[in-house]
Amino acid sequence: MRLLLSCLCLVASLAAEALPIDLASASYATSAFAELGESSDGIDAHASPPEALPLTSHALLENDGGDFAAADAIADSGFLAASTEVASDLAVTGAVAEATLRAELDRPGDYLLRLVFESVIEQAGLGSASAVLGLSLDIAGVLLFDEHFDTSGEILRAFTLAPGQLAILDLNLLALGDALPPDDGGFLRVRGADSAFALASVQAELDVNAVPTPGTLSLLTVALLPFAARRARR
Repeated sequence: MRLLLSCLCLVASLAAEALPIDLASASYATSAFAELGESSDGIDAHASPPEALPLTSHALLENDGGDFAAADAIADSGFLAASTEVASDLAVTGAVAEATLRAELDRPGDYLLRLVFESVIEQAGLGSASAVLGLSLDIAGVLLFDEHFDTSGEILRAFTLAPGQLAILDLNLLALGDALPPDDGGFLRVRGADSAFALASVQAELDVNAVPTPGTLSLLTVALLPFAARRARR
């Protein structure tokens, strides 16, 4: 009996240890869009599945006058990045880059989500840029987290899933940039003085302390009973 109890305690303690969740099985998407004056090159969008990771989206428009707009987005296992860069001398320019992650979680236990968010913003003249990380978590139809971050730092969030519950985790990384030409047509300004740059990334890690269900423990008990019986007969 001591052997049986020792084995049960050992399995329960191992099951309670933090286990990393493989985010490679999550759904990812990237998109990039750029516009210059009245021109755009459309949206370059990708998704996994069906495509394999890593995903990359790219958009670029430029002219001989020095105006340009660029957008890039990357998604890999547990990692998102987005950047935009624009400059305007004669035409309005704009760029948008987005990378997303969606994970469905159904393993009961206590979860810890760790996000490392980094953002760099540069603006000059009539240029503006921003980078925002969106985080949302829905558990059994109830929205537990719905937050937005625009400052670099570490983000920790804890939550618990009961048996039979389903959680949907969404991360959305968005970079924006736009620039306007000066009122004087750029003749009295330094070329590229109206510009903006945004670069952001997030690294996600998710761990769970999975607790064995009563059914699992019952099966384990049945499996160990013969060993305990043989031990008792000795």
